[in-house]
Parts: sequence; structure tokens; C-alpha cells
Amino acid sequence: MKKVVIETTVSLVFYVLLAIALATTVNGFYEMQQLYAQMEEVTFEEGETYLLGNEFVIDILRLETTFTVYGGTESEPENVLYTFSMLPWGILILFSIPWMIYSYKTRNRALGFSMFASSMTEFADSDERETLITNAATRKAYQSCGYSAPILATVLVVYPLFYDYIPALPVFLILGVLAIATSVYGIVWVREYRK
Repeated sequence: MKKVVIETTVSLVFYVLLAIALATTVNGFYEMQQLYAQMEEVTFEEGETYLLGNEFVIDILRLETTFTVYGGTESEPENVLYTFSMLPWGILILFSIPWMIYSYKTRNRALGFSMFASSMTEFADSDERETLITNAATRKAYQSCGYSAPILATVLVVYPLFYDYIPALPVFLILGVLAIATSVYGIVWVREYRK
């Protein structure tokens, strides 16, 4: 039971970190798109020149990618700078490495790496009782996907109204479905195990 609780909790943390990293990236590209659209609007003026630059900056406290737009006339240069943080991706990678090591060490190594890399880490089926518990928990998790996915998908109907405020909403919805299913799996597994 301990392994299932740990793996379920770690999976939920992974989904949250992944959502934050993806949302940061989506928001960064959205703001770059806004800057690029503004740049294109101005390029039609005579004498305006624009260059889009990309720099990768490593700082002690932050890891970030900087996009710089250089432009304007020769007499009035203009610099527009946008930076989005790579820190969430770094945290996600640093979190994933120990998790993969732990998952690999607690698995049946006779299955091989391909089975390890392609299967869910929460599944526990060392004996017949655990197999039945895993089947019941998997069934409930699948049912929760059947309920939560359509409900969260209906939110996408009004998404265009909020695109400017929350450009990464689909990322949160997709990972929300995974987080709900994983939570249901863990709760049902523990409940069935304690019976």
C-alpha cells in the first residue's frame, strides 16, 4: 500500500509541475506572438527595420530564454525585450530524475525497461488480492475520466472569451483530467486495500 500511495502522490505532483511548466511556455509564446503582431503592424512605416533575436541566458538564480526585438529607425532605435523563465522546466526535470530512479528500483526488473517506460507506476499486482484491488481502482479511475473529461471539455466552449487572460487553459484542463483520474485511483486503491 505504501508504494501505491507514494507513486500516486508523486504522480499528482508531477502533473502539477508539468502544468506549470507548460503554462509558462504557452504564456511566453502568447506574449511573443503579441509582440510580433505589434512589430508587424509597425513594419509598414517607411524606414522601420526589425530583427528578432534569441539569447539563452544562464544566471545563478534563474534559467531563462530571452527574446529581443530590435527595431525602429536609425535615428530612434527601439528595443522590446521579453523573457520567459525556464525554471519550471528545470524543477520538473530535477523532480523527475529521482522519481524515475525510485520507480525503477521498486519495480519488477524482470519485466525490462520497455515495460517500465510504458506502464503506469501506480499499478500493484504482486498477488491475487492486489490484482483485484488494482482492477477495481482502475475501473473507478476510468469512470472518473468518463465523467470529468466531458465536463472539462465543455469549458473549452467558452475558452475563446478568456484566451487573452488564460492562454494555457487547455493545458490545465487536460492535466486536470489526468490528476482527477490519478486521485480517484489512489483513493479507491487505499479504500479497497483497507477492507
